[in-house]
Amino acid sequence: MKPRDWKAGFLIVLLVYLHNTLPYLTMMPRVNVDEPWLMERAYQVMQTGIPSQPMLGLRHAYLLQVGYGYLLALWMALAGVGVFQARLLGVVLGLAIVGMVAVMGRRTIDPITGLSAALFLALDSNFLRPGSSAPALASVLPCCVTETRSGWGSCSWLGICSITGVARWSSGSATPFSVAC
Repeated sequence: MKPRDWKAGFLIVLLVYLHNTLPYLTMMPRVNVDEPWLMERAYQVMQTGIPSQPMLGLRHAYLLQVGYGYLLALWMALAGVGVFQARLLGVVLGLAIVGMVAVMGRRTIDPITGLSAALFLALDSNFLRPGSSAPALASVLPCCVTETRSGWGSCSWLGICSITGVARWSSGSATPFSVAC
């Protein structure tokens, strides 16, 4: 595959992802079950520096998606507090993950595999819900950064699929395909 063809395919995959996720920002009026408590934790971090959750009667957040409250707090400090802003973070993180999957697949196996894996992810309905998949996306980012710094040659495609599947499974947004990968 020529580099120009891969770039065109990469752009198409990113556009497919955006086409599938952007409607969730405004066209889905109901609030996902995860969004209020994730936003509350982030808001408490912004106000007090502690990820407490008074809505649930907790002075300290429990150990589910520990770092996401801090990431969302930083994002909401920059973008504002609201459901739209919280969902937008999920879209941005998802776009980064889809792009990284395409690049990692290209470098570890071949260009077609990278684009195919990214396209499957961009079409996965469970991955497309920004409010519920963002914590899983945030948990995959350190893996991608580590692989980038250590060199693509040391990267194992099976390991990436396993880590991504476990991250998505642990956040409750996995499908059998993503766990089995």
